[in-house]
Amino acid sequence: MMRVAHVIVHGDRSSAPLRGIDQIRGVFIWRIDEDSVKDIKRLNPDYTIESVKKTYPSTITIDVHPQVPGAYLAIDNGYLLLSTEGIVLEKTRKKPDSTYPIITFYQRIPFSTYLVGQEIEANEIRDTLYFLALIKQVVKKRVDSIDIVSYNMLGLYTSNKAFFFSSEKKRDTQRWQFEEAVKQFRRDGTSYKVLDVRFDKPIVKF
Repeated sequence: MMRVAHVIVHGDRSSAPLRGIDQIRGVFIWRIDEDSVKDIKRLNPDYTIESVKKTYPSTITIDVHPQVPGAYLAIDNGYLLLSTEGIVLEKTRKKPDSTYPIITFYQRIPFSTYLVGQEIEANEIRDTLYFLALIKQVVKKRVDSIDIVSYNMLGLYTSNKAFFFSSEKKRDTQRWQFEEAVKQFRRDGTSYKVLDVRFDKPIVKF
């Protein structure tokens, strides 16, 4: 009858069990579609569902990886905990502790706009989360605060350094310039206070 009898999950599931599997079993395999995948994503905000593959007559294979918390976004009367991929992991009205930095955003976002599991729409916020992960990887320092002043000014601040990026410039170009500059400073033993890669050439303040 080609109903789903086997669901195989690949990937790291250490953060939480994958929910929604039982609702797939017994369904005609040809009825598993994009809406089915959306349901699984909605039930599992802690994970990215990379792919859902059908193997006829009766097997579904799901590839996943866990979402990594990145920062809180301050919104009207509350906060959203966002993953580094821009997924809402938590929604709260209480001011969070200092585990993750808080993003201050120049636009007003009502508390009712997003639900847990949804993806943030603003490119500036998604870009900022991307650069936040980059700083942690390359500089290996904690980012204490984040201020998105405009589409062209994404500011991320550690205890003694400031980094500026832009949503108007390609991520890859900014990443390359940032990595090369940090490598050079490290080789030379140069201490710097500001690294700004928003323009054609990086701007550095010492």
